[in-house]
Amino acid sequence: MKVKLKFIFPILLLSPVLLVQGQMNNFRYKREIAGINKPWHQIIIPDEMYAKVKSDFSDIRIYGINASNDTTEAPFLLEVENTFMEELRVPFKIINQVYAKGVYWYTFESTSKENINEIKLHFENDNFDWKVNLEASLDGLNWSTITEEYRILSIHNSKTNYEFTNIYFSESAFHYYRLSIKSIINPKLSSAYLSNQISKQGNYKYYNNYISNRVENKSEKQSITFIDFKQVLPISGLQIAVKNKIDFYRPIEIQCLVDSFETPKGWQYVYSNLYQGVISSFEQGDFHFKTQLTRQLKLIINNDDNELLTFNKIEPYGAMHKLIIRFSNTDAQYFLVYGNSNALFPEYDLKQFPDKIPHGLSTLLTGNEIMFKDKIIEIEKPLFNNVKGLWILMSVIILILGWFTFRMLKSTK
Repeated sequence: MKVKLKFIFPILLLSPVLLVQGQMNNFRYKREIAGINKPWHQIIIPDEMYAKVKSDFSDIRIYGINASNDTTEAPFLLEVENTFMEELRVPFKIINQVYAKGVYWYTFESTSKENINEIKLHFENDNFDWKVNLEASLDGLNWSTITEEYRILSIHNSKTNYEFTNIYFSESAFHYYRLSIKSIINPKLSSAYLSNQISKQGNYKYYNNYISNRVENKSEKQSITFIDFKQVLPISGLQIAVKNKIDFYRPIEIQCLVDSFETPKGWQYVYSNLYQGVISSFEQGDFHFKTQLTRQLKLIINNDDNELLTFNKIEPYGAMHKLIIRFSNTDAQYFLVYGNSNALFPEYDLKQFPDKIPHGLSTLLTGNEIMFKDKIIEIEKPLFNNVKGLWILMSVIILILGWFTFRMLKSTK
């Protein structure tokens, strides 16, 4: 029996090695993680990774290997640092509506102590262009100007359905607000909302290293601008600065390239809509949408019979993606692995306890990308090249065990 145990024990020692290889070899790429000196760290996903991960990032894992060749999986949370917006509506009542000398006056009384930084207006009338003033007071007697000559606009026709009737201003906490509209007709204010727009600013990276090409589709009266990046990137929005000094409003559509295929007539490209709205001289040209991994954007502007818009700048930007990681063994050698089309989202207990994550995490660096066909870790070298090799090894083991069994039975006779 001693002979059998001595032979089987080395075979059992191979199991951790096989487990490491089985887990990590399901992925195509790896990056070594350096600088781990505490249980909690974060990693900013490198731009070069985005072209090689699934669009939902479900094929990212972090594996560690200790000195005993045991493997462990480090749990993590993926955090996308987009701007977070929350609207808190403030209760109020309209206490006065007056017309005098070509001006319509509306007085709002806030019934809450909440701060206010926006008033949304809705009118029964369409197609107007008015200048408004907004004042505020604590006692209803002494008034201070918040904003004046603020332009609100409505355009409705067969081609356009556009309104800009929100008044934005610095956060304030007055009891009364008074709105005045210069108009020769009754604006017919149908409703209004006082609110506090609370935002948590996101963390974005601007991608200005691109090639742009604009073409004009005269039959459709459109200008189309293609924005080509050198690699796949996470794009969350566009900032567009228009050079024209005129008043304008144009329907705008932003698309991203999602697929391409070759046909006998040449390459065909498939685009997905990211944003559809209006670009105008009344609002800032910042168009935000759900983050999309892409290597090309397509910007379509409908000009009708108007002159083309020219741009001072177009700045694509993308939300930073980072991994919040908990390491159980800071002495182990850890790898960030990715690239597995069959991978599903990992399920970690970590997501149930976000309040346990410490603040101010230090950022770790990752090494160069290495494909798994270029093995550099000794314990990851394949034990078998194929299934045939496995059967050969199993046959050898069976023959050796049979030979030792035969020797033992013979010695007992």
